[in-house]
Amino acid sequence: MGPILFLCYINDLHTVTDLLTLMYADDTFTLDAGEDLNTLINTVNREINKIAVWFRANKLAVNIDKTKYIIFRMKGKKIDKNTPDIIYNGNEPGQPHDHTLVTPLERTMMNTLHLNAEHTNI
Repeated sequence: MGPILFLCYINDLHTVTDLLTLMYADDTFTLDAGEDLNTLINTVNREINKIAVWFRANKLAVNIDKTKYIIFRMKGKKIDKNTPDIIYNGNEPGQPHDHTLVTPLERTMMNTLHLNAEHTNI
């Protein structure tokens, strides 16, 4: 009964974000696409903040060590090394800011995979 209750509990997660949200068991991932990487990262950061608020409101924890992101790009397109980070902010809105609750997420690299796509995806 535990897994079924968990799935019912998190069933509305996709309603708090504009990112495409896919879930399998207790794993969740989100997708977004855009032409400009900096704009895309800003959007993803804003949406991850919404998801973080939902997790706290529902008394759930995010395992930051297992939370990563990947940038898919067209073959031959370079990604600037100064690209902003995707950030998980564990601070509660309206409460004093604690910098220890703000964590840049680890970017996973896939140097051997080349995809032909019209957009950059996160």
